[in-house]
Amino acid sequence: MGIGHENRASLYAEVTGRVIAELEQGRLPWVQPWDAAACGCAMPANAVTGRRYSGINVLILWAAVIEGRYYSPSADYVAVPPQLAFYDRINWYRTVLHELGHWTGHSLRLGRDQSGMFGSAAYAREELVAEMASAFTCASLEIRPTVRHADYVGSWLAVLREDEKAIFRAASAASKAADYLLGFTSDEEAGQ
Repeated sequence: MGIGHENRASLYAEVTGRVIAELEQGRLPWVQPWDAAACGCAMPANAVTGRRYSGINVLILWAAVIEGRYYSPSADYVAVPPQLAFYDRINWYRTVLHELGHWTGHSLRLGRDQSGMFGSAAYAREELVAEMASAFTCASLEIRPTVRHADYVGSWLAVLREDEKAIFRAASAASKAADYLLGFTSDEEAGQ
């Protein structure tokens, strides 16, 4: 059984504390939980018409699936590799929840700053929020991924070191994002 709404705040505090403790013990590299080679094995097709793409469009779409940013703020959509590309099925859910964490930040929803370019502080803050939102949502739904969230958060820590309260602000934004996502679950799924 999942955790009730009234206990989420303490759960978030516990998860945040664990992340901070792991980060203080040293960083571990983030591990991509899917096989990039398995992402592009199918010929891409238009989702509406079913017509297969051809020529350079195939290469562009394959490249987008293997490197691209899986949430697009400008187009407001989430795309992740197919579930079969993931080494462990559970990590497909964790990755989807990470990308949906980004999705919650769109101006139509929670309105976070998603304008940062790769490597910028704004980008790092948004990645931190999305990953912690995924961790919080996973914990609420009793999903235990094999890829540790702190490993991924740690890869962004160097950019955030100049702001000692950044992880706490990110945790607050992640709590709001997780609550937003959990609002789409049934009471039974969320343990309420």
